[in-house]
Amino acid sequence: MTNISSSKDKNEDSLNMDEINFNLLIKFINRNKKKISIISFAFFVLACLYSLTLKRIWSGEFQIVLNSGENSSQVLKSLNNSPLSSFLGDNSSNLLTEVGILESPSILIPIYEFVIANKNLDSKKNKLLFNNWEKNLKIDLEKNTSILNITYEDTDKKLILPVLKKISLAYQDYSQKNIKRTQELTKSYLNKQISIFKKKSLNSLRVVQEYALDQDLIFFEPAKNSIAINQIESNLDLKKNKFNKATTQDQLLLSNTGIIRSRINAANSIRRIDEQIKKINELGDDPEKLQYIGSTIPGLRREGLPDALSNLQNQLAQRSTRYAKTDKSILKIIEQRQILINLIKKRAIGYLKAEKLEFEAIMKASMRPKGVLLKYKELVRESSRDEATLIALESQLRFIELEEAKLADPWELITKPTLSTIPVGPSRIKIGLSGLFLGFLFGAVYIFYKEKKSDKIFDFELLNNYLSTKLIGTIDVNGLEVNNPKSAYCFEYINKENWENLCLINIGDFNKETMIKISNKLVPKNKSKKYINLVFSCQELKTYSDSDLKIICISLGKLTFAELKEFNKYFNLYNYNIDGILLIED
Repeated sequence: MTNISSSKDKNEDSLNMDEINFNLLIKFINRNKKKISIISFAFFVLACLYSLTLKRIWSGEFQIVLNSGENSSQVLKSLNNSPLSSFLGDNSSNLLTEVGILESPSILIPIYEFVIANKNLDSKKNKLLFNNWEKNLKIDLEKNTSILNITYEDTDKKLILPVLKKISLAYQDYSQKNIKRTQELTKSYLNKQISIFKKKSLNSLRVVQEYALDQDLIFFEPAKNSIAINQIESNLDLKKNKFNKATTQDQLLLSNTGIIRSRINAANSIRRIDEQIKKINELGDDPEKLQYIGSTIPGLRREGLPDALSNLQNQLAQRSTRYAKTDKSILKIIEQRQILINLIKKRAIGYLKAEKLEFEAIMKASMRPKGVLLKYKELVRESSRDEATLIALESQLRFIELEEAKLADPWELITKPTLSTIPVGPSRIKIGLSGLFLGFLFGAVYIFYKEKKSDKIFDFELLNNYLSTKLIGTIDVNGLEVNNPKSAYCFEYINKENWENLCLINIGDFNKETMIKISNKLVPKNKSKKYINLVFSCQELKTYSDSDLKIICISLGKLTFAELKEFNKYFNLYNYNIDGILLIED
């Protein structure tokens, strides 16, 4: 025999279906499919009716090319590679930034006010706020392009194209406004810089002039730097025309670096003259060497002294071949030669000393304090740089003024504003299906809540979790014949058992007449020794506690957990051993 489980470990939460069982869910839906279907259909009809009351939403769109950075760079392309670009900033605009600006209220507020005016909405009682209206406008930038897609949706079909045209015009005006603003800022910057560098250039030029006069230097003339300035003006690029130390600055300071060379040359000449005087004094009376040295001194050559010495030498050579050394003519020539040698030496030393005095004067005149030429060189370089920068700024200002005179092309429309031929919303099919789904969800939740609140048991699996006993079978009230396949096993099972008293315990809302009819069918008429007792209340259990066979009769949906719990207390009280469960289908 099977005992009824009275374990307290089975908490009541499991009986109340707190744990979701997929199989129970399927049974629940199948059991209540008619009710759920009715509620779902009702919601579907209501959703369809609601969708018919909604205004249709129409859509329009156009595409525009953002030439962002192209026109601006065209205005300032000459500045991109120059040092001035660091002051003017990066001219290539960020497309995402441009899109953000186009979505800003500063651009869209006039369009919004146009929509409000055409919809005849009271500005004070207007419920169409800007943030809500802006949701109707979609601005998307195509990936890896500068093409902007603009889509506008509205319930007023006639208003869409005018709004799109106003948006396109506003965007095109903004594109030109951006260029004009860039030109204005650039001109303002250049004018300020020109004013600064005019003063700076004049001041640096004045400093160079005063310093040159003070130090007896040759004054720097800007005209000498005309080549470099012309290159700057033509290229508008300061980086490529810096005054490099090896070329331009040497040209600018060529006249003043000649002073240094003059002093060096004078010093070298003085050293050379000292060496010549020393050599003349060391030569003694050697006529040949004196003749050579005399030929190197222009003053002696002009007087003909070296040539006279050469003639005496020739005469002496000729007479020496014919006369003796003691001959009067030879001695006379030798005496004349000695006089001429002494004269040449004296005159040569005199000429050299005079030349030395001249070079000493040159050397003294070319002497300057240390650092004078270096400072002059620095002043010249600074003045040249200021002058070149001023010319470059003035040239760029003329370029900007020329560009300003040109009319820049606005952003190009790829497609004209077009209106869709069919409405884009609301989708009545989606609304209807959404209503159907909500109806199903609501109906299922509502019926589940009602079942749970009723505390009734609708599934045998829940009952079996509480009563640990077997199911004998199912009896159909409308088919109580013994030969009915659905009830045949129950009849066979009950009649096979060896019993005299059968106790049918009816738990739930049962019709007594129906149960009497079932009990009469369970036992054949020829078995008169078998008795069936029907129990409908807990108090009657004590009377039939000695029955040979005890079977619980239940009908799903007519039995509550409270009733089952109450009967279970008496089962434990009277030590009832339940032999099985008989399921009655009505």
